[in-house]
Amino acid sequence: MSEHAALMTALGLHFAPSRVRAVKSTGLPCGVHLLLRIAARDPLAMDEAIRHSQRDPQIIMDAAVFFIEQVLLSSTIDHYRILGADPQTPREALRANMVLLLKWLHPDTGNDTSRSYYAARVTQAWNSLKTDELRAAYDTGFLLAASQRSLPKTANITRRNGSQAMVSRNRSNVTPEDSSQPPRRHLRKKLKPGLFLLILRLFRGSRHYR
Repeated sequence: MSEHAALMTALGLHFAPSRVRAVKSTGLPCGVHLLLRIAARDPLAMDEAIRHSQRDPQIIMDAAVFFIEQVLLSSTIDHYRILGADPQTPREALRANMVLLLKWLHPDTGNDTSRSYYAARVTQAWNSLKTDELRAAYDTGFLLAASQRSLPKTANITRRNGSQAMVSRNRSNVTPEDSSQPPRRHLRKKLKPGLFLLILRLFRGSRHYR
């Protein structure tokens, strides 16, 4: 069953495309290589898929293509996923998947030429992983980028929490004695009405005789 997990997942998405986001957020199911063979029009792969799923060949083809476009190639920066693989996949399997993807995307296969822009993405992914040195550099850079993307959020939370703590400490240090000088906007309330009017008249008179 595990070698056909990707096939059954693709068929499920064909009938319930709203589940694409949920599938993209998890690891790839086993058997993605079979879907790539189907998309590349391998008759043996199609026969195997028909025997296992009991579905019409056109439904199987449409499901395989939809899975590849939406789960592998749709707005992803993970070069392993583009090639239908993961970091544990050996180089030979990566290359085989790359060849199948480019065969599917080749104009001579009669496929939709509007998908040709996917070829550059597949080629870039393979060029980043085709040697041990490049693969190690990509793995390091990918992990570093992922960790850096999570830093600003954490830093902002820490900074905000620190600021809130400082404000709390400052407020806790304020006592009634510290408020011996009332704000000017409260001066009228502090003075009796008669005294306030007297001060106001004296002030206006001093301005008149200047």
